[in-house]
Amino acid sequence: MLGAEANETDEVVWPAVASHGSAAYLWGLYRFAPETIDVTAPIRRRATREFRVHFSSILAVEDRLEREGIPVTSMPRTLLDLSIRAKPAQIERLLERAEEIELLDLFETHGTRAAFERDHLRQEELKLLGVEMIRVTRPRLQCEPDAVLRNLATFLERRRAELDRA
Repeated sequence: MLGAEANETDEVVWPAVASHGSAAYLWGLYRFAPETIDVTAPIRRRATREFRVHFSSILAVEDRLEREGIPVTSMPRTLLDLSIRAKPAQIERLLERAEEIELLDLFETHGTRAAFERDHLRQEELKLLGVEMIRVTRPRLQCEPDAVLRNLATFLERRRAELDRA
């Protein structure tokens, strides 16, 4: 079922790949192998007791990789597949684990741990000088712009009142 086929350009194309919990285990996100092997295939197939087959007519080339010699869904696709049934806290832990083992990098602004530390040191120094700030992430600004603006307005009103009293 997991045999490779060659296409016109002699690329190896895997008709089915390890996915979901099995892919998470292969990527190191799960510490223990799942009891049932998950695979995603481009056509519907009947599963045996050992396999759970997921059907996906859209499994792009970039969604297919190889890990330890086994065709597997890419890290982002694996996380996407798992997020369908997982609780938000579980996905958050998986994202954190993926960053810990350096398979995924979500510090888009900081870039490195050193930059992250410099930003926090700068914030500490500004606070000691009496300068307060509110940090807003891009995803929060995109998802909750009204709440962010409300909080900023409240912060500025309080700051103005403090300055008027001084």
